[in-house]
Amino acid sequence: MGQIIMDIIDRDEFRDHGERYMQPPEKVVLPDVILGTCDDSRELYNYFLHHEDWNEWKCNMRTVPSPLTLDPDTAHPNLILSEDLTSVRHDYIIQLLPDNPKRFDYYVCVLGSEGFNSGRHYWEVEVKNKIAWDVGVTRESSNRKGCFKMSAKQGYWRMMLSNGKEYTAEDSLSVDLNLTVKPLRLGLYLDYEGGEVSLYNADNMSHIYTFTDKFTERIYPYFCPNLNYEGKNAAPLKLFHLKL
Repeated sequence: MGQIIMDIIDRDEFRDHGERYMQPPEKVVLPDVILGTCDDSRELYNYFLHHEDWNEWKCNMRTVPSPLTLDPDTAHPNLILSEDLTSVRHDYIIQLLPDNPKRFDYYVCVLGSEGFNSGRHYWEVEVKNKIAWDVGVTRESSNRKGCFKMSAKQGYWRMMLSNGKEYTAEDSLSVDLNLTVKPLRLGLYLDYEGGEVSLYNADNMSHIYTFTDKFTERIYPYFCPNLNYEGKNAAPLKLFHLKL
């Protein structure tokens, strides 16, 4: 595996990888895995993920057929979704919405419109100008009703910000994250077969935390803009997928 990486690095025309190693990108919007001569080896994928040219590489990623948006049928009635279903914010005015089984009725959360039961997927969430938020993934059968502990044991793998400075990962236990740089945008990388959900500071692709588990059902992106706090946390969470 190491020799494969060294062979790639030693090529004189490495920076012309778009011509030599990349296939033409499809004109759709949700990234899955890097194109090229790479096989399914997570070691090689992670090499590119952490390489200094990541921002260039991630613009040449394979995509899946439909865009990733927010699912209004799962949104708590106090959440306001944008018209294009790519951002969400909290409001104290409760909306009269049908109480279907998918909808959160206690926590101010919403899920992505598309879930994944195979493959590797990447998306980004803008979290700037906020003092509290939760971002992660959850399984299809996870509880949406009432007050309960959201942790990996309940099928929620999520990272939190509280009080504008306290970062935690809600794994089987809460893990304090000592971040030296406050992320303005998070990158989430789901490796379904590998049983991993990794979070990155998308500005420099520095690794923050990786959840490890075994996924046996469809996994959905999870978003919580948290309460408005009288205007102090009014900024929305914004969902991004790379447009090629």
